[in-house]
Amino acid sequence: MTHDPDTLRGLAVLLSYPGPGLPARAAEGAARLAADRPAAAERLDRFAAFARDAGAAALEEAYTAAFDLAPLCSPYVGDQLFGAGRERSYLLSGLRVLQREAGIAPGPELPDHVAEVLRLVAADVPDDVRDDLFRDGLAPTLRKMLAALGEARHPWGDVVAATADVVNAAAVKLEATP
Repeated sequence: MTHDPDTLRGLAVLLSYPGPGLPARAAEGAARLAADRPAAAERLDRFAAFARDAGAAALEEAYTAAFDLAPLCSPYVGDQLFGAGRERSYLLSGLRVLQREAGIAPGPELPDHVAEVLRLVAADVPDDVRDDLFRDGLAPTLRKMLAALGEARHPWGDVVAATADVVNAAAVKLEATP
């Protein structure tokens, strides 16, 4: 199996705007990953500790600094891959169609937000579409995001690193499959 839907949905929650229970959700994600992806689990444990200590207001400020207003990095797959152009528009409309076909209600973000794309790959979508989203969408986007957040030593870098670990493992499995 190239993906675990529960893990992907859990990571999507961590990459969404922070809500109640975020530290517990990060700890749950770490526990889920501990056996198979220990480095990712360690990153989520570190983030869970930060989230517990920071409190809701500081978490929201950190998220906004990382991803929203004058962000350290864009959390949008299309923006990372194409910039603000026609290709991104095509990607957005295609992702919206895929969401509809998979029965996913549109979230608060554009459909190319990494959290929305993670929800999509966790859903019932055709295998070739999921594979493309892992390999050609999420993996390169998360690498770019991680470079920006890692350089800034931003706490959300741990969540992006854990997500990149999971996504890259799925992409490697896909490449190894004949």
